[in-house]
Amino acid sequence: MTEYAWPAELRPSRQVFYLQPNTLRFVSPITRQAQVLRREGARWVAELTFDPLNARLAGVLEGLLAALAGAVNTVRLRDFRREFRTGDPRS
Repeated sequence: MTEYAWPAELRPSRQVFYLQPNTLRFVSPITRQAQVLRREGARWVAELTFDPLNARLAGVLEGLLAALAGAVNTVRLRDFRREFRTGDPRS
């Protein structure tokens, strides 16, 4: 597993982070009763939206997505909603 750095020239126009719980749902084919099981292992999900990209930036994004190979590799992603750090990191 390889962790890639986010390309500095790619900036999303919108970014959303949320926690996705790990659940299973079973529905009986006879009674239509549903049973939902909550399992350990919730994961963080990041959704990024981009304004139309030029050919070079689109190629950079496509190359990054190809390098991720689905869920095999990861990318280190920062929060683009916060340009500067807040607070004193020494405290």
